[in-house]
Amino acid sequence: IQNNDDFDKYKEYFEKEQKPDTKRWDKIKPRITVDNARAYVVKTFNTENKEEVLLRVKKNVESPVNTENLPYNLVEATSAVDAWSLGVIFFTLLAGEPLFSVNRDDDLKDGSAMQELFEWNKDSLELKMSDFPQIPRIAKDLLRKLLQPLPSDRPTMKQVLTDAFFDADKVDTALEKLKEGQEELKKGQDILKDLSNGLQAELSRTRSILLYGMFEATEVQTPTAFIITKNELQKPTCKDRNDNDKLAFDDILDEKGKGFKPEALLSEDQKEMVENCKKRMDEAKLW
Repeated sequence: IQNNDDFDKYKEYFEKEQKPDTKRWDKIKPRITVDNARAYVVKTFNTENKEEVLLRVKKNVESPVNTENLPYNLVEATSAVDAWSLGVIFFTLLAGEPLFSVNRDDDLKDGSAMQELFEWNKDSLELKMSDFPQIPRIAKDLLRKLLQPLPSDRPTMKQVLTDAFFDADKVDTALEKLKEGQEELKKGQDILKDLSNGLQAELSRTRSILLYGMFEATEVQTPTAFIITKNELQKPTCKDRNDNDKLAFDDILDEKGKGFKPEALLSEDQKEMVENCKKRMDEAKLW
């Protein structure tokens, strides 16, 4: 429906269907989109019985009536319409759900569903195909032909029957390839499972090593560091140097090994050793 005039024209044409307790109007009334911007209808019409002679036999034939009062031009039924209908049914069987949203009577559910159909194009078709990877490729090829937006691009029923989908040999070949693909996929899953088990074991072993290293690190009592100097450092010296230099050096450190003991607790020789050590550390800092 293009505008308000078309909307009124449509309602006027089907005026008698709008009376209370008539189900037909619920079926054919315009469907409005959520944003109230557009309204869509199926191109239907009223009919009347006319007596016509067909092959010298009189028959009552239903014919469109007053179609000039409709806000649209009628579309002649052709094999292209049948191809589209077949595609819709075919898609539902393969995908397990309808091509568009429908109600329990299989009519388009609302204005949004009608808008989706109205705006159907090649991009819509490809997007719909990509949403259903479970449909075999050979079946998608046929669906792409049947659900073409332009009626002139759809195949005839004769062409449909010669499609590869209905070729038993090609179908068997496709199923065989599908089976082979499933077997290869299963092999890949088994390989991934083995890799996963191996990786889990390796991670578990690495965890043990890290925890052991962390435990070892907590056992260190005296911090250790290394520096690179440009000259060789002299060994600690003091008056009356003897074989107990190491013991004498340890005696000047505090209990935690992070500094020197207070001067009050040191002898004169130990104080001299402390001063020498401090001088060398200050020199090392300048390097």
